[in-house]
Amino acid sequence: SEKLQKYQKGINHLQEEIKSLKQQNFELQKEWKLYQANIKRVAFETLSNIDQKCFYMKMEIIPVPAPTEDSQRLRALFLGLGCVGKTAIIKRCLYDEEFNDYDPTLFERYTFRTFADKSTMLEFHLDDTSGCEEYEVMQENWMKGPTVFVLVYDVTYEDSFREVRKLLKRVRRINNFEEVILYLVGNKTDLAERRAIPFQVAEKFAKENKFTAHFEMSAITGDNSENFFQHLVRTLTNKALEISSAKSKKSKKFLGLF
Repeated sequence: SEKLQKYQKGINHLQEEIKSLKQQNFELQKEWKLYQANIKRVAFETLSNIDQKCFYMKMEIIPVPAPTEDSQRLRALFLGLGCVGKTAIIKRCLYDEEFNDYDPTLFERYTFRTFADKSTMLEFHLDDTSGCEEYEVMQENWMKGPTVFVLVYDVTYEDSFREVRKLLKRVRRINNFEEVILYLVGNKTDLAERRAIPFQVAEKFAKENKFTAHFEMSAITGDNSENFFQHLVRTLTNKALEISSAKSKKSKKFLGLF
């Protein structure tokens, strides 16, 4: 009987241990769920503001773009002479990284997503294009249908600003002279001692040609890159919501016929 009592005590002790472990496991599960909820809350509070960069970014490198109808509307096309820093600007804006290596671009698409509100997530493309003359035919294909055109010049290089004037004419011709959203961006302000294009000259050109905005920045130092990117994201977001609203109204009008 003493042995039985010892065994019974051992069993009771094990049962208490099991009960205690179950309680600990339950508490850990509660803490884990609370931790996950807090992570989601903090992430949303940080990322739902469209002035924040983006909550998810990926880079897709494709040799020839084949955008869908919707993605074609929601993309910014970066144009400019080779070496003006189009790739460096995009990488600075998206990843806040300094990009010094020059590797001539044919076509690269950078995709990012952002929240417009609690329930609406938007996806945009930033299309980086070649500035070489031999790809002019391909450039004209890329110029058909973007939401925004970003024309980039080097503030230290006059030829790059002359190229912007040529690109503007081509963009308007290819888009049948319809109203398009235009940004003018002067890069390499960190090379102030070598400046060849005064800010006032570029600003006047932007106003005369109805650009949405004109920015000067440095992709190397990051100076003013955030202001440019926030403005661009707001423009893309507003355009996306405008398209969505127009589709919704059209759908309601169609349903009203029945």
